[in-house]
Amino acid sequence: MNSNARIRAMTQLSVHLGIPVTIDTTGWLRHGVALRYRPGLHGVLYPTDVLVGRDAGVADVLEHRDLVDCCALYNRELGMARELWQRLDALVQHPRGPDRLPFLLKVLCVAVDDFDRLVVERQLARMGNGFATREVLAREVAFFAEFRVSYEPIVAGAEQVGRRQRHVVSS
Repeated sequence: MNSNARIRAMTQLSVHLGIPVTIDTTGWLRHGVALRYRPGLHGVLYPTDVLVGRDAGVADVLEHRDLVDCCALYNRELGMARELWQRLDALVQHPRGPDRLPFLLKVLCVAVDDFDRLVVERQLARMGNGFATREVLAREVAFFAEFRVSYEPIVAGAEQVGRRQRHVVSS
């Protein structure tokens, strides 16, 4: 790749993303592009810079203009999944009603007994080196979106039952 074209592409990407873009000198990325991040509270990722493989072409570099947006989407989905888990946890910690806790909630609690541990394990397995590719972020967004979509009706139903039971008891 022409070094002037690479520099222009990296500069363009850096300006677009609002974070530095650097060349990977280790050879790990080769033709790839990855987001380097700093881990934050509750698994949130804070982008620090974008690493570009030394053999990446201009098209490879410019193709990743949405990398920071992918990270923001990951953080948003993770946050919504965490909120759902907190609602579930509240139901488990303070069961209401005669049957105390519906069977589906018990199953869900066993499946996701510690959301923070789930997040840490997934990040270590897929992004443990402090880097995330667009493909990894997309898969993780899909995972947390599926988690949320799958379990939202169960949690919402249990919350509704709890509200009805409280209303009946207070009447």
